[in-house]
Amino acid sequence: MAVNPSLVSVIIPTYNRVRFLRRAVESVLSQDYPGKEVVVVDDASTDETEKEIAPWARAQGVVWVRHESNRGESAARNTGIRASRGDYLVFLDSDDYFLPGRLSSHVAMLDGRPDLVWVYSDHWMYKDGQLQPPTFSVRSYRPEGNVFEPQLLETNGFQLPIMTMTLRRSVVEEVGGFDESIFCAQDLDFRLRIARRYPIAYIPNADCVWVEHDARSKHTRHNRMESWLRVVDRHIAFLDVSGDNREEVRRKVKALRRRVLDIPHEEAHMHLVAGRMEEARGRLRQAMRIRPFRLKNYAYFLFTFLPPSVYAAARRLKRALRP
Repeated sequence: MAVNPSLVSVIIPTYNRVRFLRRAVESVLSQDYPGKEVVVVDDASTDETEKEIAPWARAQGVVWVRHESNRGESAARNTGIRASRGDYLVFLDSDDYFLPGRLSSHVAMLDGRPDLVWVYSDHWMYKDGQLQPPTFSVRSYRPEGNVFEPQLLETNGFQLPIMTMTLRRSVVEEVGGFDESIFCAQDLDFRLRIARRYPIAYIPNADCVWVEHDARSKHTRHNRMESWLRVVDRHIAFLDVSGDNREEVRRKVKALRRRVLDIPHEEAHMHLVAGRMEEARGRLRQAMRIRPFRLKNYAYFLFTFLPPSVYAAARRLKRALRP
């Protein structure tokens, strides 16, 4: 497909997000930048997406592609890349949406800086019915240039959601798009493959919104910890440990691996809060195998055999007793 150098292609993968998708698409169509296209890839949704959204989207000029079977977010994004025509590529999850000026500010930066292949901005979080700064905002950090090491090792201080980035098609094709064998942390893997090669620039705008909702927090059928370990181990080999800071880098690598190994424990807590006791029990069995001497895992495990209200009451009591 011929590439249009003035066109921005916004690729929106979706799966069973009928109640959010229209807002995401409209947030792109309403952007003031004229040279844009929207590519929606329906990853074999089983809700009313095809019936309720597809006819409206096609009428708006949206490129609509549907997978015959559910292949995962990475595959949907890669399909969108192949179906798109723009020289600039943007990825937006169907839960989320853009604020005015999102595309124009990014294009202006890239047009004015031919040395750059990607840029990013900040974002808001929509939670509990209101916009609020995200827990891990880049607003106070704003790294630029070579961000490979901070992305890999300092994930608690530097998170770069996929919707905040605009990339030249050439770099996306150079790194091979998204790894379809990874079902979690695929965004991080994608960013790290680019960050190893190219510097990035920051645009001081918060022009995207990440939407928190129940469906987003539900368990996945894939093992998040295993995917994260694959990504971490894949990229650790590219860290520079030859300089004076080698001990600091090694310490951060160990801390990162500990955080990854704690994923089953964190997921168990998430399921307990939501009252999903069976799912919590499964994650805790995994957590106890990994860290058999962590007493909190066993306490959580006992709660999974009690009504969800008991765990909720225990949390309230803990908060009340906290100094």
